[in-house]
Amino acid sequence: MGKALRAWQDTQYVLPLFDKRVSDAWRNLQRQMVRWAAKGYRAELTGGGRAVNEAYRQGIRRAGDERLLGSSELVERTLKAAGEAYDRRMRLHSAGIDLSVVIEAVCRYFGL
Repeated sequence: MGKALRAWQDTQYVLPLFDKRVSDAWRNLQRQMVRWAAKGYRAELTGGGRAVNEAYRQGIRRAGDERLLGSSELVERTLKAAGEAYDRRMRLHSAGIDLSVVIEAVCRYFGL
């Protein structure tokens, strides 16, 4: 923690949630992470990543988004509420179309 810069980590937002001083905030965050980890497996926090990929291999289409941790239903509700182009994205995803498929089609079309 704190050893590498990652663009997706918003430390300026998160750290003040744990203390006003940065050093104390890091220490408090680390303590809290140990408490969370001690709780072990949490079924309510599963459903993304590997679970979505495994379901896809079995022909089951579930909503998944790498930014959200939770059930397929939670992902669907959150994305709809966020006003994203959800329906189009899910139609493409269900059809097995992702960026790599589009890139392949464009390369084929242009003979690359």
